[in-house]
Amino acid sequence: MDYKEKNVLVTGGTGTVGKEMIKFLIKENVKSITIVSRNELNQVILKREIIKLYGIDILNKLHFVLCDIRNNEIFKHLFINCDIVIHTAALKHIDLCEENIREAFETNVNGTLNVITNAINNNVEKVILLSTDKACSPTSVYGATKLISEREFINANKCGITKFSVLRCGNISGSNGSVIPFFKKLVAQGNTILPITDVEMCRFWFEPSDVVKSIDYALNNMIGGEVFIPKMPSFKILDLAKAISGQNEHRVVGLRKGEKIEESILNLDKSIYESDGMYVELNDTNINYTEYNPAFKFITSPTYTTKINTNWLSVEDIKNKLRNLGD
Repeated sequence: MDYKEKNVLVTGGTGTVGKEMIKFLIKENVKSITIVSRNELNQVILKREIIKLYGIDILNKLHFVLCDIRNNEIFKHLFINCDIVIHTAALKHIDLCEENIREAFETNVNGTLNVITNAINNNVEKVILLSTDKACSPTSVYGATKLISEREFINANKCGITKFSVLRCGNISGSNGSVIPFFKKLVAQGNTILPITDVEMCRFWFEPSDVVKSIDYALNNMIGGEVFIPKMPSFKILDLAKAISGQNEHRVVGLRKGEKIEESILNLDKSIYESDGMYVELNDTNINYTEYNPAFKFITSPTYTTKINTNWLSVEDIKNKLRNLGD
């Protein structure tokens, strides 16, 4: 896609993925970026970082907006003349969502509905939602709210000319919501025996740069209604702890409310198509997706979870990836 003539709005623009997406769009010489978040300090920090990287003139293309996506009286005006929306804003911490159900619903469900309504009303070209494996057979409030937001997005394709699709991926490695910063902080404080919820717990590994590439792929290939699911390596939380602490010892603390031992990421009641690096899940079983993208072939009875995966990271693999992530 040629982003040069595109006005892009990024919700959650000061988050881990939002920041990486903004840097990507700047390098693609995008026409303008509206950066939406409700964290004042993070906006200041990001603005300083962007100026340091690209010079102060880059601010002519950027519009930093302090805004809660739940406050549609302000939010709706940001969609005027917008071509693309990348919706990453969400409440993501499982514990906090369990304890603050209404807040999680207001942001993740009603906030997403505001995105959809505003996009349709302004004839936005394409909108992509960043979702999570926890939306697949959810056991947590967070997962349930993201499942609803996914369904909202898919159903929105019945209205207007705007195309809506979803990118569903695993935990974003190194993000504020991941366990990596938590483990690193404990080690920095002198703790070498890290807390493990369960020795069999496993997750997908997906880095912010991987998310950006997948969003770019989705925007370039979406017809509307897809859930794009990239193929990701799995790892054990126990091996992550070993890679960070350098120790084999650990202590088991048990599962948190809403947490799973393993994560699934495909809804088997949907039509599933597969390419070399990605799955596509379709709610409409009458669509032959191969006609739109010959790289994808229909598959039956797919099995793909964090436990059932041919691609696993060893402790050494994790160490290398952590070095690449930096601090």
